[in-house]
Amino acid sequence: MKTEMRSDGCQSRLQRKPNSKNMKITGITAEYDPFHRGHLYQLKRAGEMTGADGTVVVLGGDFLQRGTPCTVPKALRARMAADSGADLVLQLPYIYSVNSSSEYTRGAVSILDGIGCVDCISFGCETDDTELLERASMASSDNEKLAPHIREFLSRGMPYAEAMTLAAETVFGTEVSEVLRKPNNLLACGYMAALRELGSDIEPVPVLRMGGSARGAYEDDDTERKEDAYLSASSIRKLLTSGRKEEALSYLPPAAARVLVGCFPGGAENAAGRAREADRNMLQLLRYRIMTAGRGDLAAVYTAAEGIEARAAASALARGVRGMDGFIGSMKTKRYTWSRISRLLVHMLMNFTSDDFAELRGVRYARVLAFSDVGREILSVMRKTSDIPVISNLAGLSKYDARVRKSLELDIRAAGLYDMIHGGEDITGGEYRFVPYRR
Repeated sequence: MKTEMRSDGCQSRLQRKPNSKNMKITGITAEYDPFHRGHLYQLKRAGEMTGADGTVVVLGGDFLQRGTPCTVPKALRARMAADSGADLVLQLPYIYSVNSSSEYTRGAVSILDGIGCVDCISFGCETDDTELLERASMASSDNEKLAPHIREFLSRGMPYAEAMTLAAETVFGTEVSEVLRKPNNLLACGYMAALRELGSDIEPVPVLRMGGSARGAYEDDDTERKEDAYLSASSIRKLLTSGRKEEALSYLPPAAARVLVGCFPGGAENAAGRAREADRNMLQLLRYRIMTAGRGDLAAVYTAAEGIEARAAASALARGVRGMDGFIGSMKTKRYTWSRISRLLVHMLMNFTSDDFAELRGVRYARVLAFSDVGREILSVMRKTSDIPVISNLAGLSKYDARVRKSLELDIRAAGLYDMIHGGEDITGGEYRFVPYRR
């Protein structure tokens, strides 16, 4: 058999040992903060469309991709997913989970490809035309044609996402640019680009999002269709953090709602109070970090550029800045979006530098957070097919190579930071004691 090597030096899935259990497995990337009805629909629909025997979810860690601490801890989000039908839940490392959409999608796909047994990757998006999504994905990846136009639009003070979309319209036409204007389509294009870059034979399977993207609405055959039957995760988080816990719970499937009740046992005010405390603690930690760091240290932080660290330093010392929203708002410019600044601030707290990312980009491992009986079978298959480490606990880190250890240490540090932000005292001990949830 002809040997083919991918760009990361690993053999392609075609060269690995066959799936001895003959299982068809679908992968999904998600944050599930919290797991809501739309997520349940996608999980079910992906299984129906692919005829999968099992589903592997790559779950974001302690911070959202947009750079804010998750409302629900990752262990409980993994349990929500497993109790709602996911068979195996793996963690997306910090280096990818708090990053741009291109790095986020590439990291997730590299893990699904690396475990060697995933046949399809499914994602929710506003366009389910696979051919059109592939065209848009290839267009958005054509830096040679897009770069001059992107630079021109950036020079006019446009945010990068808008500049890239307008550049795509200029070069490839309106049909492609309209696809790229939708946030979930953009992620879908990222997954497809990552599959091409990695030389993966995993098949992309888009699931159409029904309703407005801001609402995150889906059509679910198991539920009587109502205008307000579905709500996006961000809207549900707002309900939680404003003390409207019971209303938030109404948008979750029963299994996930039961887990969320355990997360906020003190009632609605407990959820709102926890959010206020986290916001206050994060701001204080950030101010201390910036005030005690040298200008060079801040400039070395991953994604810091064009003097943005100076704006951070000024905001840290400014009077009248209230909460993280106020802090980020004081730094925001046309060129620096809310999410980019939010991610940068987390990287500052993590002391995660550009050199760190350059060293670790491409590192892969499968850290297990939760599994079902079917998930246990998938893990058995992975022992034969995976060419990346499969990690169920953090004992014996010394057996992994230096890059895997360093990335895991960042994951542990992120968990400690998350714990500090939420007023915990254990810091990193919980990570070493963590045992994957079994449904």
